[in-house]
Amino acid sequence: MSVPPQVPPSPKRRRTWVVVAAVAAAVVVVAGATAAVTTGGRHTVSASVRHASPSGVASSASRPRYEITLPKALDGGRYTLARDDSSQLTKAVGTSGHTWRSGQYTAADGTVLQVTGAYGEVNTDPAHDRAQLLSGSANAPDTAVTVKPSDFTVAGAATTFTCQVVAFSKNGRRTAFPECAWADADTWGTVLETTPGSPAALPLRKMADLTAEIRDEVRVSS
Repeated sequence: MSVPPQVPPSPKRRRTWVVVAAVAAAVVVVAGATAAVTTGGRHTVSASVRHASPSGVASSASRPRYEITLPKALDGGRYTLARDDSSQLTKAVGTSGHTWRSGQYTAADGTVLQVTGAYGEVNTDPAHDRAQLLSGSANAPDTAVTVKPSDFTVAGAATTFTCQVVAFSKNGRRTAFPECAWADADTWGTVLETTPGSPAALPLRKMADLTAEIRDEVRVSS
């Protein structure tokens, strides 16, 4: 029996993932630089996404059912919004048919969450989308994926979370941090956690649970 040829993704779809991977890489750099802040290095989001080509990406024909927001606090108040990077990302990559949100949250113990999401285009292949979101980390400056991506399900969440561990090295300092991604019909998102001064990363099972909680709080009805 002959196998029908696979239809390659449309040029517009490929351009979408150029933008997504670039944004993911930028977030990794921001998170890593935050964890290594004692080195005195400087960083900007736009520097890592300058190569993105957002032009020509198709947008949704109708208003999305859900949006991504950045609440003042997350996870029962443990994390508070310290910096909103949304305008930097939007300026760097354009709207591309999407609305971008990215913010840095901090906890009293020094833990930092970088939460990034987008909405505005219908997603038809969530598994592929999650993989593409995480692929940006492998190409980010000064980073390496140390634990390969794994899929997790979380009770009560109607989506799958894909998580990996990324190591950021700069000026002789190394920080490992977990990163999880989700993609549903209306939204994309990634969550990274860093603990300054710690080379260890949160176990991926716990990170998936945390990401599910964060998703519930940042993803709201339009």
